[in-house]
Parts: sequence; C-alpha cells; structure tokens
Amino acid sequence: MNDKNEHIPTSEIRQDILDTENEIIQMTREKQAFELLGDRISFMKAHARQTGIKERQEFILRLQEILKLRGEK
Repeated sequence: MNDKNEHIPTSEIRQDILDTENEIIQMTREKQAFELLGDRISFMKAHARQTGIKERQEFILRLQEILKLRGEK
C-alpha cells in the first residue's frame, strides 16, 4: 500500500469521492448555463468550469486508485 495515504480513513476517501462527484454535477450545470449566455466572458467561465471538472475527475480517479490498492471498491 502507498504509505503516504495510510493515515486517510477509507470512509473519508469515499466521502471525498461523493463530495467531488456532486461538485462535478454542479459545475456541469454552471458550464451549461454559461454556454447558453453565449458572450465572451461567459465562454471563458464555461471553459474554466470544464477545466475544473477535468481536475475533479482526475482527483476521483486518484482516490479510486487508493481504494483499489487497499482492496476496496
């Protein structure tokens, strides 16, 4: 197991995954709203949301990998 993550309880990792999934849902809605506005500033905000969504998806993958290393699903 990865020693640098042993101090993090599995329950906390699972909660972080759920919280981050909810953030992704919210950010996706915000991105769609900005795209509907269609002006330049809104386009930039939509792009920023997409970047944030991608970062959160990568975070979830890292957390899932920790669970996998622990033998969890």
